[in-house]
Amino acid sequence: GGQQAAPFQILGRCRNLASRHVEPLLKEMLDGADDALFRLAEKAEDNRSQTTFFDAMRALRRQRSTMESEYVTQIARVFDACMRPGPGGWKTAPASTDELSLLASDELEENLAIEGMVAKVRRISEAELHAVRRRLGAVMDRPGLGEDDNPLDPKAFCHAFRDAMHVLDVDIRIRLIIYKLFDQFVIGHLPPLYQEVNRYLQEMGILPDLRPEGRFSSPAATGGT
Repeated sequence: GGQQAAPFQILGRCRNLASRHVEPLLKEMLDGADDALFRLAEKAEDNRSQTTFFDAMRALRRQRSTMESEYVTQIARVFDACMRPGPGGWKTAPASTDELSLLASDELEENLAIEGMVAKVRRISEAELHAVRRRLGAVMDRPGLGEDDNPLDPKAFCHAFRDAMHVLDVDIRIRLIIYKLFDQFVIGHLPPLYQEVNRYLQEMGILPDLRPEGRFSSPAATGGT
């Protein structure tokens, strides 16, 4: 069809939709994290645990605005990488080997937490995500765009958050609590964004006849007759 907007304009608009969608969710999540850590401190069995939770709360308050701005920056980076040619632009840089041995078990736990979140959203929003990927692939002239290269994949949102968390110096137990909240407040609320992006891309004439299968059936209604 007669596409008026340039690919980078369309991608830019999708990036803005994504940022606008997750920014308030992240703010809400960080409020929630403050409350959750406070409750955990109150319930702590010993002084050391209590101190850990209160320290984490202070660290989070101190770094909060940095994390918020860093998160949006990282999401923009994912999209900017997509606008540049070449495969898999947004992958995070690997850590050095010294760091790796030190981080191995923590990193593994973080990876597992992230993989769990990603798998869940990919399952719940399978049809919408498939449509987003097909449409963005058409915009970027990369018809075989894979899950891991989709800038709107839940994995991209998780990795952006992981990068934003680098400013936060807390142990793995606290990090996992924060990831759980991130899952609940942010990642769990991605489906409406996918619907919005698909509607926008449809209006722009990007594969307008592509229908996400099972679009109108709720996830609970599928499976079983």
